[in-house]
Amino acid sequence: MDAMDEQESKAQDEAELQSFAEAEYETRRAEAIAEAADEATNDEAPVSGEMAGMPGISNMILPTGSCFDDALDFLEGLAKEHNPILRTGRLLLVHAICLAPDGHEYSHAWVEQDEKFVIFRGIWLGVKNYFAASIDEYYRDAKVKDTTKYTPQQACIENHNSGNYGPWVERYKKLCGKGEIS
Repeated sequence: MDAMDEQESKAQDEAELQSFAEAEYETRRAEAIAEAADEATNDEAPVSGEMAGMPGISNMILPTGSCFDDALDFLEGLAKEHNPILRTGRLLLVHAICLAPDGHEYSHAWVEQDEKFVIFRGIWLGVKNYFAASIDEYYRDAKVKDTTKYTPQQACIENHNSGNYGPWVERYKKLCGKGEIS
C-alpha cells in the first residue's frame, strides 16, 4: 500500500469513526431521555446542583455515582453492536485516583479514545448521558493522580474474574463507596 492509499484509508477510517460516534451519541441520548422520562413518572425530584471538582468540564454536569459501571457499560454497548473500534486499540478503560476540591482522593473511571478524548457519563439537566472532553482538560479538572488503563479485552477478563465492573486494583477499591465524586 502506498502513502496515498494509506492516507485515504486513514481518512475513511476517521470518517467512519465520526459517523459511528454521531450515531452512538444519538442512540445513547435517546436512551437517556427515555430513561429520564421513566424516572420522572416515578415522582422523583429532578437532579440539580453542580459537579464539585470539575468546573472546567462543566459546572452543570453532575456525577452519576456509578462511573465504574458507566465506563464498562459503554464498552459493553459497543461489543453488543460488534463495533470494530474495540479491536483497533483506540479505546481504553481507565481507572484512576483523582483529587476532590477539598484535597481528598477518590476513585474514578472513564473511557479514553486515541489518547486525545475522554468519554464519561454524567447527569445534565436531569438526564444521564455520555459526554466527551479533551484528555488534557479532563485530567486537569479532575486532578488525576494515578491511572490504570485496560484494553477492552483486558477489561472483559478483569470483569469476568472479579464478577464486578471495578475497580479491580486494591488502592482504587479503598477509595470507593465513601461518597466521593465518580
